[in-house]
Amino acid sequence: MMPRGLFPNKPTLGGDSWLVWTYAGLPVAGDAQGTSIGLGYMAEFYIDFGVPLMFVPLFLFGILLGLIYRAFLIFSPSLDIYNAVVISVFLAHFSTYDAEIAKMLGAIAMKSVVYSVLLRFAGRWLHRALIVG
Repeated sequence: MMPRGLFPNKPTLGGDSWLVWTYAGLPVAGDAQGTSIGLGYMAEFYIDFGVPLMFVPLFLFGILLGLIYRAFLIFSPSLDIYNAVVISVFLAHFSTYDAEIAKMLGAIAMKSVVYSVLLRFAGRWLHRALIVG
């Protein structure tokens, strides 16, 4: 939970290619080549819990995303600002579905906190600026 903007010397988390090497047995590019090939959180849940139980963390993850979605609706001063926040947070999140679950949870938590604070302290001002402009 340390933003890189405030902590520029924070070490990187490294790539996710080791998951593909270990569980799929495929020799994919990794940190040495400056890239990362992810397995995806659904595959991670399958590896960790098996077929029937993998749907439990997927369901809980979906509930978490729904709660975040709903919280933005509650705290947004207008529907236009709500749409902008939801698109900017969730579009980037859903386009990286092949990332590791820990990185995805950290990213969505950080974005949710930042946008919630922004909505709380600048939402009404931004709404008035959009109406006047």
